[in-house]
Amino acid sequence: MTIPEERWLAEIRSRPECEPLVRGSYFDADLGSAWDRFCESAEFQEVEHILQSNGDPKVILDLGAGRGIASYAFSRNPARTVIALEPDASRELGRGALYQIPKERRVSVIEGAGEDIPLPNNSVDAVYARQVLHHARDLRGMMREVSRVLQPGGLFLACREHVVSSRRQLEQFLRNHDTHRWTCNEHAYRVEEYTEAIVGAGLTLKAQWGPWESLLNAYPALSSAEDLSRCEEIFLSRKFGATGRQLARVRFIRRAYRVWLNRPTPGRLFSFLATKPAA
Repeated sequence: MTIPEERWLAEIRSRPECEPLVRGSYFDADLGSAWDRFCESAEFQEVEHILQSNGDPKVILDLGAGRGIASYAFSRNPARTVIALEPDASRELGRGALYQIPKERRVSVIEGAGEDIPLPNNSVDAVYARQVLHHARDLRGMMREVSRVLQPGGLFLACREHVVSSRRQLEQFLRNHDTHRWTCNEHAYRVEEYTEAIVGAGLTLKAQWGPWESLLNAYPALSSAEDLSRCEEIFLSRKFGATGRQLARVRFIRRAYRVWLNRPTPGRLFSFLATKPAA
């Protein structure tokens, strides 16, 4: 059973133990603070690096824009036009938050879901989706819509998608998810389901990154490319101090710990990069 958005947000904001969830999900009571933190995050810097390395698209569709953290961040570039698509009208987590983005930011807010995007064919240079695909009622249908609105040569970037390996893992993930018990709107798919939906929509999959292979997934636990390269030392040091740093210098321990980090845990994060073939 779901409860009102204001009630569960107030609940988690009031609990000290939920502070990492609030910060990591950009659920700050001060919306401007959430926007600014995302703009400065290593995660968004990596998003920008990927976009700029792939043609620096000028018309970006923020699919399932939510509170507008990405729409606001993209709009800092005055050469861009940002379209924020969001089905939820709510004040805190939906279009009510998006409408608070300053008018001069050139963010167009539109109502709609990813399975039925109210835009013309070939109308955007890039589609960005942060933690959106795993909410899809029809994942393949959503990806067909993404492909339809992308211009030939356009870019699709899906970040921080929850992955499970089986129905049992999905059930375990939902039982333990911090907000699912209030919202009942979480979900997850197998990696193959994401990639098959992307490729099945006519897109070319260029890259996929697992939990500790990109800052898209590893932030905020890791905050730089250097951190990624030495994540075994960082995590072992956090757990065991100086002893951990020494352990990380032993090659087989480092390799074994890397394997352990990448074990198939329920709800692990993956990101995907694809392009629409040129005409």
